[in-house]
Amino acid sequence: MFFMKKIVFLSVLAINFSFNMLAQNGVNFSDLNKNGEYLRFMTKDEELNFTLENSSYLKATTCAGAAAVTVPLVDCADVGTAQYTADNVTTALGASAATATVPATANAGAPCSAYSTFGNWLHFNPAAGVTTMNFLLQAGSTVANGNHTMYAQFFQGTSGAACPALTAMTPCQKLGGAAAGVLTAELLYITGIDDTKDVWIYVWDDSGKSFNLNYKIVGSAPSTNTSCAGASTNSSGCNVGAPPATWGAPASVSYVNGHWFDPPTSMFDAVYSVCDGGNWGSNENTIYFSFTASSTTGSIGVSGITCNGGVAGQAQFGVFNSCACLGTYTAACYKGCAVGSGTLDLAGLTPGVTYIIAVDGFAGDDCKWNFTTTGIILPVELMDVRVVDLGYGNKVYWTSATERNCEKYIIERSIDGEHFEYLDEIKGAGNSSSPLDYSILDPNPSVGYNYYRLKQVDVDGTEFLYMPLMILNKAKGLIVSPNPVSSEASVRFGSNAKVETSVKIYDTFGRLVYSNTIEAVKGENNFSFSTEKLSEGVYTLEVKNNNQVNNVKFIKE
Repeated sequence: MFFMKKIVFLSVLAINFSFNMLAQNGVNFSDLNKNGEYLRFMTKDEELNFTLENSSYLKATTCAGAAAVTVPLVDCADVGTAQYTADNVTTALGASAATATVPATANAGAPCSAYSTFGNWLHFNPAAGVTTMNFLLQAGSTVANGNHTMYAQFFQGTSGAACPALTAMTPCQKLGGAAAGVLTAELLYITGIDDTKDVWIYVWDDSGKSFNLNYKIVGSAPSTNTSCAGASTNSSGCNVGAPPATWGAPASVSYVNGHWFDPPTSMFDAVYSVCDGGNWGSNENTIYFSFTASSTTGSIGVSGITCNGGVAGQAQFGVFNSCACLGTYTAACYKGCAVGSGTLDLAGLTPGVTYIIAVDGFAGDDCKWNFTTTGIILPVELMDVRVVDLGYGNKVYWTSATERNCEKYIIERSIDGEHFEYLDEIKGAGNSSSPLDYSILDPNPSVGYNYYRLKQVDVDGTEFLYMPLMILNKAKGLIVSPNPVSSEASVRFGSNAKVETSVKIYDTFGRLVYSNTIEAVKGENNFSFSTEKLSEGVYTLEVKNNNQVNNVKFIKE
């Protein structure tokens, strides 16, 4: 009997959910969770109550009938806090009759089958900054009677757009399947989301069978070191927004539907250990780091780890000789792995050679942590990195615990978390064994989400990138520049949605002297207007949308 580790390890969630599987002959199957406890199955009444009480949104059979649910942005600052749990969205996916209206737009093809009317529509509104959505199984069931497969096609379109106008996102994804009534389910990871547009999902079954899958949805910006080629040298990490790796986990015996698993030989066997501290689960949100050996032996461990909303969770990490060695478990490629907060002892290191650390959240855990090392060189060991909105700008603060050959630090800035530009730099200490504090101010942050990345440069020109920080700068009314203005003024303001916005200018007697309508986008907006026809004096600019009015005075000279 084959069971997926992702389904078994449900205890990482804030609530331990039961998972219901009905075999064709009506026999209930069970397995052990990672604490050695048996999972109890829900009755049909319990399953219905679970859906009604824990799903923030129930599906619709038509696209137009699917009301939008907001998917908040989750970032590393939320991990380990109640905010992480509050920002999760729980949704129920299922079908019970051939009544759904299928999409007018073709699906993205393999691995999906043709649309079936045994399906449901879901509708989401991604918050500003949400460009990835991670769907994690919480609970589910399927009817008996043979084999069948569930699929999901993602679409994007403007809010209120007619369903035929929606654009299919690539790829189409397999949601799960059942063999003889025993359910397996897939992790869904979708990226490339335009946060100014809504997301629709059509879920269907290829054989007219009913199913019920309850998923937790985490919306986030993409993590930056999600490829081995972009491995970070940071001494701390966070895997929110990372995709699953496709290479096989240690001691894996099966590769199923794009994921590796290493189940026990029997559902009643104790879970065996292949890594220091425990058994490696499936790869679901993987990021990469690199280090340089300073000795033939060393050690690396994870400390200060916190996961999800503060409930128990853990990371799993493996050390490889190079990016080409990922998933290859030979003496020439692999140094070992660990699960949890244990320490992995490393032997056979070559001083001066760079090695790769692959880190994944155990059973889908979103975590942040610190590395503890011996015999390993991280050029700058950071104790604290943060960004603060001071009202007149954003200030990036960091503290180095030690420095080795550090020439300078560079802060880069981005509004999308992907494309960074130079902001400023500050000279490093060269070599230091004592904590040193640094800071750089960004006096002109954008309205909305701002990302800052720290780059450390060695005396020989070698560069090391550290994980980016993110901060939300809410609109602080209107900004007119220059002020005073002579011929043309530029205006900057923030909007929480794409909406028609009125722009008006009044003189000191309250008379309307200018009026226009613009289409504001979600986030930062910029426009300009000519003041050449205005007489010298004081004027009031009014910008109004969504029943919100902002005013600012400016001087025409």
